[in-house]
Amino acid sequence: MNIKELEKKMDDLIEYMSVLETGMKNISSIASVSKERWRADIGKVYFSTNAEGLVCRKIERNNNADSHHYSSGDYSQTEEVAIKHRDVTYARQRIFDALRETEGDWVTDWRSTLQHKCHVSYNYNLSALDISRNSFQACVEPQWYSSEESCKSVMVSHKDDLLLVWGIEG
Repeated sequence: MNIKELEKKMDDLIEYMSVLETGMKNISSIASVSKERWRADIGKVYFSTNAEGLVCRKIERNNNADSHHYSSGDYSQTEEVAIKHRDVTYARQRIFDALRETEGDWVTDWRSTLQHKCHVSYNYNLSALDISRNSFQACVEPQWYSSEESCKSVMVSHKDDLLLVWGIEG
């Protein structure tokens, strides 16, 4: 690997860290960060999404349904946070569906240094979606693609979803 390639990887890493930092700030602004997640006292109100995708007001009864909502992350202190959670969840699923449509059976293999990997990122200097190739690290988010063409396809078809998931106003 030459100096230019190392510099490019370093630039990609710095850009990726910036995206992560912004994401963490957005998460912190949606819900307060504490050692323990908030859960309503018995008889008090929380909000979650029902089977039709509507955000509903629920009463905590400490039953299986309440515990399911809580453990799945579909449990919010305010209606506003519940709506944001629902919208981000749906956007993330649309991105995963687009990935499956674009990539078919391709799977990221982190043991292979020869497998080409890239992902959609956000370039704050350009205020635009971009393609990153910093495949020297494995992570859950963002989703990895085998080709730049796949990235470009999802960038075009799901731009609003990507920006919503990252908490960036479009």
